[in-house]
Amino acid sequence: MAVVKDLTRELSKSPPALPAWLHVEVNTVPAMLRALDYWTRAQKTMRKMLANHTYMTPEAQWNQRSQVLGSRGDGGDFRRQL
Repeated sequence: MAVVKDLTRELSKSPPALPAWLHVEVNTVPAMLRALDYWTRAQKTMRKMLANHTYMTPEAQWNQRSQVLGSRGDGGDFRRQL
């Protein structure tokens, strides 16, 4: 959380004090600060976060997406589509 706190502090400056390689549109700073505030205050753990996710192999992910989007005649085989 130290990184989030550091980023919050730097984004709160006017103008934001960020590394040259990181561009942030000034108009988005208030929304970013609200999101960072949420993540620093939310009662969460890695265990809780992972409990809400289901592991899927890349093949299963590709097949699920191809069913939603429609396959291109190859049966949803992601290796052929790549």
